[in-house]
Amino acid sequence: MKKTKFYIITAIAGLLISIIFFNSCQKEEILKTQEQKTVSPQNNIRVVKGMLIFKNQQVFQQTLTNPKFNNRIFREEWGKNIGFTSQASIYDKINDEEIKLENKLFGKYDENLSLKELSDLGVKIGHTEIYNKYLKKGLIKENKETDGSQSFDLTLKENENFVNEDGLLMIDSVIYLYQKNEIKILTDGNLGKIDLLKKTQTTNKKLNIYVLKTINSLNKSGNTNYNEWVNKKDWKHDGSKKRYCMVVYGSSYLYMDGMYMKSTFYLECKAQKKSWGRWKYKNNYMPLCQVDGNWTYWYTVENENCCSDWHYATALSDNDSKSPLHYYFGHSNYTKFYLKPNGVWHYGSPWRFMNSIHVNQFYFNSTFWGGSHGRHIIVSK
Repeated sequence: MKKTKFYIITAIAGLLISIIFFNSCQKEEILKTQEQKTVSPQNNIRVVKGMLIFKNQQVFQQTLTNPKFNNRIFREEWGKNIGFTSQASIYDKINDEEIKLENKLFGKYDENLSLKELSDLGVKIGHTEIYNKYLKKGLIKENKETDGSQSFDLTLKENENFVNEDGLLMIDSVIYLYQKNEIKILTDGNLGKIDLLKKTQTTNKKLNIYVLKTINSLNKSGNTNYNEWVNKKDWKHDGSKKRYCMVVYGSSYLYMDGMYMKSTFYLECKAQKKSWGRWKYKNNYMPLCQVDGNWTYWYTVENENCCSDWHYATALSDNDSKSPLHYYFGHSNYTKFYLKPNGVWHYGSPWRFMNSIHVNQFYFNSTFWGGSHGRHIIVSK
């Protein structure tokens, strides 16, 4: 078989070294080189115009998958030390300010009262200036629950610890702009073209700008080039004022006739507490203590001149007592792990993808302390 070139143009984030069987020796060597090297991120990350710039994909991958970023104190200190503010940090600030305002406006009332009941009592219902600012900008979105309560989330659900307020991130010589329904890529790394990147709506190869639609904005009717594996967010309640959930989200799709494939795969756990009809992450409710997981994935590629090639990778451990994803927190109310495969994949011509990546045989569980039995375990199969 003719040797191929295999590039990863966005981090293929992994929490383990996968065992991958390739028919091409060169592909095997490339992947081993990417996975087995270790690089210290010190001096390999800098900030220019409020945007993080990672020296290369390897540095970004190691930073993206660093479990320490699940700790808010670590995130804040890390950002402060290099002079960077992420969208996740903005969310944390909004959450804090909203809690302060609620205590000020509603503090003398019973926490079990709903927003409607407070309004009926003549209480002023409102939000902070920072909340309204980023809601208008679209950085956050509001959620209305079935019982009339409210919550809010970041609109962007990818790389939120590393993109700035505008959704910008740079890796090596490539600039990425993450938006709600698309990812824009500037391949020449020209910082002077960022405003042009924001304005460009469709791919323009002459400008070195590529616009990739996210899976939620694709026309999925009759489209065999996408795959989505989702454990939908299903909140479980510990009484009427506490809730927790685990989300396993995965999607992949092909574009540019199979030359590129976008994959998103992560595990997310949340725990929130309700006061006066609004759900928030609060320091007095941090029940998450442990997550575990196993999974496999596969995809196929073809050479337009001769043949096809099937790829299978396993994250399953040979010893069931040693899970490839195993992390103990102690106490937390939010965590997110990017899993392999994640990122934008590209095969060099004449190779292309025949199908989007499929993740199967996955098993995840998360443990939350609380309730009459001492702990709750959520399992996803």
